[in-house]
Amino acid sequence: STDAYWTKLWEAYDKRNGYIQVQKKVEGDKYVQGYFEEDDYEKGLVYRYEPQTVYEKMKKAVLTLDAQNVCGMTADVGYSQAFQTSVTKLTSTPICLSSLQQLSLVAKLFDISPESGNKIICMTANGTSFDTTKLIPNDVPLDSLVIIGLETNKFGKWVAEGRSFSRLAVDAKDEASVEKALEHVCNTCAQVMEEVKKEVGGGKVVCIVQECAELPAYTNGLRKRFDLPVYDTLTAINFVKMGRGFGGHSAFMM
Repeated sequence: STDAYWTKLWEAYDKRNGYIQVQKKVEGDKYVQGYFEEDDYEKGLVYRYEPQTVYEKMKKAVLTLDAQNVCGMTADVGYSQAFQTSVTKLTSTPICLSSLQQLSLVAKLFDISPESGNKIICMTANGTSFDTTKLIPNDVPLDSLVIIGLETNKFGKWVAEGRSFSRLAVDAKDEASVEKALEHVCNTCAQVMEEVKKEVGGGKVVCIVQECAELPAYTNGLRKRFDLPVYDTLTAINFVKMGRGFGGHSAFMM
């Protein structure tokens, strides 16, 4: 049967090119294995881009943006962090493809040594596909992070199903709303925070970094609930923008 969500995404851009059809699911190779069932490969249509094609398209996009003298470049998917190093080699314009890049700075703002027991929550829409070797900056100690995958709660399921999120539950057209999902996101964080406290050493969660580009809608709610710094895609973008902005405070000494 046709998957309405993926079909909608595919047809959203009618100038798509350079892709190939994948006709066999290869277990163990998650980039070919993908999100689909085996029958989809043999009886349906599954397409992918080869690495060189992805590189060429990224290069073209970077050149196009550079020609417009942009102040920085980002992407709308947190997993784009995997391409951070490759894209920085294509331009001298600041590149921050994912909110995860902030971990390099954020991890140095707190005591997250093993002795402290302190942790940074790194929240993602899908923990099962989250590859720390490709998505976490090399200078960030993995044992200082708690990766929270939201795929099993309402938010993650609604995202995977391509639901249309309304702001308020009363306005929801298909059950999904930021208001309702916030409850589940906060409860998941609260549970993890309690687990961190119970670990040997009695540490605490010092901040939250959100990977998914759909999570900024929950940032203020998390800040209010836990009184903690929360970093997301928008804080990353604002940081890059400030470097080229002419702010009034920059005219004065501290």
